[in-house]
Amino acid sequence: MPKKQFLLMTVITAIILICIIGFYFISRSSPDLPTYFSYSENEKKTLIDSSSKQEIMIDALKKWDTIMFNLVKDNKLGDARASRVYAYLYTAQRDAAFLSMNIKKRFMGNIDLVSAQTLCLFFENDCADLKAQTVKFTDPYSQALANIVLVKIQARIKADEKNIHDYPLLTPAEQHWKGIPPYYGIEVGSWMPWRIDSVNKFVAPAPPSYNSSEWQHQLQLTKDALMHITPEQTKLVVFWAGNPGTVTPPGLWLIAANNYIFLHKIPMQKVLLVRSILTMSMADAVIAVFNSKYLYQVKRPFMLDPTILTIMPTPNHPSYPAGHSTISAAAATVLSYYFPDQSRYWLQTADEASMGRIWGGIHFTIDAQQGMILGKKVSEAVIAKEKN
Repeated sequence: MPKKQFLLMTVITAIILICIIGFYFISRSSPDLPTYFSYSENEKKTLIDSSSKQEIMIDALKKWDTIMFNLVKDNKLGDARASRVYAYLYTAQRDAAFLSMNIKKRFMGNIDLVSAQTLCLFFENDCADLKAQTVKFTDPYSQALANIVLVKIQARIKADEKNIHDYPLLTPAEQHWKGIPPYYGIEVGSWMPWRIDSVNKFVAPAPPSYNSSEWQHQLQLTKDALMHITPEQTKLVVFWAGNPGTVTPPGLWLIAANNYIFLHKIPMQKVLLVRSILTMSMADAVIAVFNSKYLYQVKRPFMLDPTILTIMPTPNHPSYPAGHSTISAAAATVLSYYFPDQSRYWLQTADEASMGRIWGGIHFTIDAQQGMILGKKVSEAVIAKEKN
């Protein structure tokens, strides 16, 4: 071989080796992806010496979205309990995938096992069918990955259930909301938050007193909105109603977010992170709004004027602040942060969801206004926590 050719080959070989070594050290020194739960070296050990030929893919996330939404609809969950399921599943998927990436430097394994086993915790009667979805994809690595995450999920559920309690009904009864037993969401404010430090730091301002003339003004605003509702507004009211038997408002926001994410081919790492933060934000918003609802126990519009004929049935929980507004503002805040190019759309959508409850006659304007403020505060706190 001529001397010049030999030197050229030597240089090329050296460059390739440098690139390989550099890539190795960069990958070794790159920061770990942020899991929600903390995992000890001993817990990770079972994964280090194992491997899988499978890869966690977007199509698997879509598959489990469909299964999750069908379970929520078939079991007729309300928005609060649905938000809880969504947060647990998306966070379990995030942790399994991120844990695998941190150890193996790729999304090794599959998401089916951890998804099925997490949903089994909430839908025991459907567990056999859920596990049947995983038979083709079981391997030792993916099973170990699922087991590690599931231990954390189960521990969190157990810790949460220790503190759950019903809020007391306020007296005198004629001054406060009075529903029909069993009252929906009367314990939700006592659920353990995901990212906010304490629900007590996220309480809506005290509403006007029962005898305040402001309530007659608020009532008139609701009646005027209901009287002048347009066909387009009626469609939005029905769309956002989110009663049991649907994916509920948190699910509608997840569908909107997923449509954007999958259309724009967002990288897997960001997909998992945003979906987890979005569901945790909405779940914390639900806890915060029900804490305020049962703290103040404000009457619904029809309780001040029984002649009101609402577009949809009035939910069996207090009026102030509005749950749809709180959830929607929380979702829009998260999505605007991660996908600012669509911020105007997210905020407009949140406003439509919020106003729909006034147009439909089941909320006061003040309910929607304070719900929007509360939801935004919750998500801003969640985002700040994730950034630290």
